[in-house]
Amino acid sequence: MDEIKYILNKIESSSVGKEPFYHLYIENIFPDDFYNKLKNKCLNPNKIETREQDNKNFVNSRFNFTNYIHKDPILSKLNTIFENYDIKKSLLSKFYINPNFYTEIEIHKDEFEFVYTDKNKFQNIHTDIPSKFLSFVFYFPKDDNIISEDDQYNNGTIMYDNNMTPFKNAKYKPNSVCIFAQSFHSYHGFNTTIERTALVMFYINKELHEKYEKSINMVYQSKENRIRAFKTNILHKLTYYPLLEYQNLSLENEFENCKINQEKGRIIFL
Repeated sequence: MDEIKYILNKIESSSVGKEPFYHLYIENIFPDDFYNKLKNKCLNPNKIETREQDNKNFVNSRFNFTNYIHKDPILSKLNTIFENYDIKKSLLSKFYINPNFYTEIEIHKDEFEFVYTDKNKFQNIHTDIPSKFLSFVFYFPKDDNIISEDDQYNNGTIMYDNNMTPFKNAKYKPNSVCIFAQSFHSYHGFNTTIERTALVMFYINKELHEKYEKSINMVYQSKENRIRAFKTNILHKLTYYPLLEYQNLSLENEFENCKINQEKGRIIFL
């Protein structure tokens, strides 16, 4: 498949950004023809659903692909590309010490979707759930040619350091993507100054995800214990799947210094 060769070359020729945490920002990630076909799907969704993941003032919409992957040739090809072993291994090698566990992860179908957000919205800062190994945000602006440079920087994925200083390293440009690995300090979110459309995708380990869901959904636990369970899941994952970024860091120190103070990995300034 020509798209796989093209995307594999884009990944392998891209350098990892290291501040505020390891990430990839890749422009022109898809061949133009394939990007345009995906954009057509984005602009003409089969089904729009409400997506509520944050505070009541942040509600956006989504077109989830789960029921269409095997019916739609473009979405099926997208799925095939990122389930390809060479693609997975190349991506994991940018973040993990040993990328040979690519057979253990797959696309998380619950969150394989286009996401539509109105302007003047702010997503709470968070770290993603521990069972996610890589997070992807592909950008699909409606109007490719009229986005100012300020809007490009302001509407991309915003990454934060341990002091919650924002880093706008990913630009909201057509056919670009921001990729990073979930960790104790993969703090990120976004705000919008214009209407924002993105394709979100995650690599997940299903077994770890089931354990994660079980550990944080025990109704008898206090909020504090569920937050601690969230961080413990990160600790277990990074112990067995160590990150390149953490080679000179102490997992125990990262655990104690992690700034998560709300459930599901959210951070609210108290």
